[in-house]
Amino acid sequence: MKVYLLTNCGWKLFNVVPNSKELKKRNIRLGEGCVFGEMCSLGDNCRLGEGCSLGNRCVLGDNCRLGEGCSLGNGCVLGNGCVLGNGCVLGNECVLGNNCRLERSPLYIIGSCHLFCQYSKRKIKIGCYIKSVDKWLSTYKQIGKKAGYSKTEIKEYGLYLKLAKKLMK
Repeated sequence: MKVYLLTNCGWKLFNVVPNSKELKKRNIRLGEGCVFGEMCSLGDNCRLGEGCSLGNRCVLGDNCRLGEGCSLGNGCVLGNGCVLGNGCVLGNECVLGNNCRLERSPLYIIGSCHLFCQYSKRKIKIGCYIKSVDKWLSTYKQIGKKAGYSKTEIKEYGLYLKLAKKLMK
């Protein structure tokens, strides 16, 4: 696999295999089955679990840790010290700042009316409203009617909320 690594003369393309001298020199560890797209860059002291997949032009800063089975879309950028839990999936061109920590993939759905996303460990944001999942489940039909959602759209967001409740346990 070909990976860009930082050298004294800037970023340099290396053809590396797990446990190669170049990786050991930079204290980079790759789990079995890692796959890299074209022109990926890894900082020093990175750890990637088994089965990680990085799309084209992904950049990982120093000291990044990816759990098993993580998947990054094309053009993702992780700042120094980022930590992703097992199975995290980030879409194309996702950017995480330094020391960002995700235990699991954030819930992020582009709904037919408004964005639906996990705002915190226990809260969901739909449009500009932020509520706990349980509060949403008890009020989403009324809020949807008030906002002019059709019956189909209200049902759609109800399904998203039920999914979120399962995922956030």
